[in-house]
Parts: sequence; C-alpha cells; structure tokens
Amino acid sequence: MRASSPPSSLPAAPSRTPACRRCVPLAELAIGVPARFDSALLPACDVAFLEAIGLGHGCTLCVRGRGCAFIVDVDSTRLAVAGSVARRIMVSPLDGERSADP
Repeated sequence: MRASSPPSSLPAAPSRTPACRRCVPLAELAIGVPARFDSALLPACDVAFLEAIGLGHGCTLCVRGRGCAFIVDVDSTRLAVAGSVARRIMVSPLDGERSADP
C-alpha cells in the first residue's frame, strides 16, 4: 500500500487554457512588462483579499522586483506578493508595452 500525500488547501497548479492562450503565471512575467490580471487559482477568501487591495480581475499591473516576494505595481500602489501566490495568479502580458520604472 502506498502512502498518500496530505491534502492540499490550494487547487492544482495553473494551466494555460484555450480561453487564455497568452496567460502566464505572475511569477513568470518579466520585470517591467505590464499585464492584465486574468484569474487566480486560489481559495475564494484569498481572491476576495486580493480584490480588496486592488489586485483583481482586469486590473493592470507590472512586476518591479523579485526576491522573497514579488514587488508589483497596481495603479499607484506597490504591493508585495508571496511567490506561492504569484504562481497562482494568471496574467496576460500587454502587447508591445514596457512600463518605465518610476
């Protein structure tokens, strides 16, 4: 009998669906490239929290730095997003745009 792994509180890792062929995890977005928030594969309470701090469906964002957390600009706000969360946020890079670092 093989040992089973403990249940995960998070859904499976993001996958690229036909509805969003250009979507990539926020964690893979190049620094300085603006993108549009598409979806988050997180529990509903976490999605509600992200929306409450301005990181929700349709918003434009830009990664400014990486380290223990991803530094993300959303409008005039700079947020730190944990890597485990950034891997589950799907974004669509905006064509031909590069955001200047303020």
